[in-house]
Amino acid sequence: MREQFLIIVRRKKMIKKMLLCTVMVLVLLGFTQSGECGAAKGEFLVSPMIGGHWFEGNQDPFDLNTELDHGWTFGLGLGYLLTDHVGAEFFVNKTDTEAGLADEEVDVDVYPVHLDLFYNLTTKTAFVPYVAAGLGTITFDGENVGTDTDFMVNYGGGIKYYVTDKVALRGDVRHLISFNETHSNLLYTLGLAFSFGGKKEAAAVQ
Repeated sequence: MREQFLIIVRRKKMIKKMLLCTVMVLVLLGFTQSGECGAAKGEFLVSPMIGGHWFEGNQDPFDLNTELDHGWTFGLGLGYLLTDHVGAEFFVNKTDTEAGLADEEVDVDVYPVHLDLFYNLTTKTAFVPYVAAGLGTITFDGENVGTDTDFMVNYGGGIKYYVTDKVALRGDVRHLISFNETHSNLLYTLGLAFSFGGKKEAAAVQ
């Protein structure tokens, strides 16, 4: 029991270290680049994403005395920029995974859904690093074993690299923490961000 507890603690620490290091690298990249970006007040963002979903080792939503395999995740984000720097985004993901039993594998679909606020750390370069946090739910839908839904919080960050004024490459890392039985999940995704509309805020007159 003690050994299992120590493994869980180490995994949580590893998640936090990975997230912190990723955000720091993305921030440094953003501030070392120059160029015009497309982030602008009033802009709508559509972000199709793909990546991985890493589950905590003891996560067992259906009490099957097993654990979830890490899986591929597919997501879509819909965002709106309230200012050049501050925006809100609704995100939904679908993760395909399995829960291993002694005699068979149970297919499980996982749906993290969350509403976030994000902050662009800079809008004056082609690289736009950001931080984000929000609330939502995570639903586990197991084949022939039912469903389980928990409330969660998430935080993380990422970077958008604008290849044109309206199209950006995007990388994102999120730490998901469920409420019912506290578990940590890590989402790491890559994709595109398409922007529509928006008008750059005028610089303040000195």
